[in-house]
Amino acid sequence: MASLFPSSSNQSGMINIRRDVQDAFYRYKMPRLQAKIEGKGNGIKTVIPNMVDIGRALARPPSYITKYFGAELGALSTCDEKASKYIVNGAHDAEKLQVLLDGFIGKFVLCQSCENPETVLSISKKDGTINRSCQACGHRGTVDMMHKLVTFIRAHPPPKPPKKSQAKDRSNEVHEDDQEGSNLVVDSTLAPKELMDPEDFDSTLKDIGDKEKDHEEDWDEVGAEVLRNDELSHLSESVRQKLALGQDKQAKSKEDQQLEALDAFGDFIQENTMAKDDEIVAKLEDLSIPADLAVVAIVQILFATEDFVKIYKQRNALLHRLVTDEKSEKALLGSIDRLIGEIAPKNLLAKTPTILQCIYNDDLVSEEALLAWNAKVSRRYVSKEAGIKVREKARPFFEWLSQMEDTEEDSDIDDEE
Repeated sequence: MASLFPSSSNQSGMINIRRDVQDAFYRYKMPRLQAKIEGKGNGIKTVIPNMVDIGRALARPPSYITKYFGAELGALSTCDEKASKYIVNGAHDAEKLQVLLDGFIGKFVLCQSCENPETVLSISKKDGTINRSCQACGHRGTVDMMHKLVTFIRAHPPPKPPKKSQAKDRSNEVHEDDQEGSNLVVDSTLAPKELMDPEDFDSTLKDIGDKEKDHEEDWDEVGAEVLRNDELSHLSESVRQKLALGQDKQAKSKEDQQLEALDAFGDFIQENTMAKDDEIVAKLEDLSIPADLAVVAIVQILFATEDFVKIYKQRNALLHRLVTDEKSEKALLGSIDRLIGEIAPKNLLAKTPTILQCIYNDDLVSEEALLAWNAKVSRRYVSKEAGIKVREKARPFFEWLSQMEDTEEDSDIDDEE
């Protein structure tokens, strides 16, 4: 891998954040990861002595990177922030961890649009989605919501970026240090542009949305509860942690109980991917989970694969038992929209027409529901940008559907004559 990097970067211990960029003058740098293996036998572990510096360069808490390594390696990881000590159990060389770091950067740092690392993470108060806002191009997307790290990030929210006045003061401090000849590395949490507070950003988007209701109005009435309850894209212990920490001994609300039930159902599906339809339905009834929310869970867990059509053929009977009314139809379309647009776009985006053809041919959804879905993007399930991409890929299906309608109309006219 050494030949990929400019010699000047190697000599200074700094490398390009995007290691595929070989420009020696690429402005975004980070320290080359260091690894120190300690202990023996079952107690062997890998310490990353410069994790704090790496986190600062990427504008991400060092604990996020450490926990990402642990998740990818299937190893226990420990973060002692006071002692600035970050450990991953097992023996792992620096180059192996550097490759894993590339994966973290791609999933949780780089902008999905311009591939610039000037992004800020924020957690949506509405549905728990982890957003990645680019301060360079303005693009706003989500991180890989299927990754296990999402659980940790939700439990340990990212720090808010500094306010404008703080950023200005900090910038002045750095400038003064530079004038004195200091080798201080500029804190990369401060993007060249002044950062907007994520809450202010959400408020601005809301104001814009109110002015463009004709374009942004949601087509469904499922309500924000679907995604507010949608811990389905990561599932597991985080919900129980939140409930335990946030409520102590207080009685759980109906919404919290439903969220906990969804989490338990998600764990059940993940642990029993080959469970029979009757077993899944029995579990739903036991947990008192509504059919529409069950559909969202099943689609995002069982169908998140390149073999969507294969899995669909195996599970379409289960969907028929759950998708029985307009509400569950919209939940199915919304969850497919989210699956294709946000969770696995690279794998499934090109298969959008085939996926729609499957559910249409099986009479899972009505033509009216499909046309309504295609007419407007529901931001309760997917971002506007991702929704537009999905609908662009769906165009061949709707062109075919329109031709079918024209053929039927011509046939009706011939019959009348």
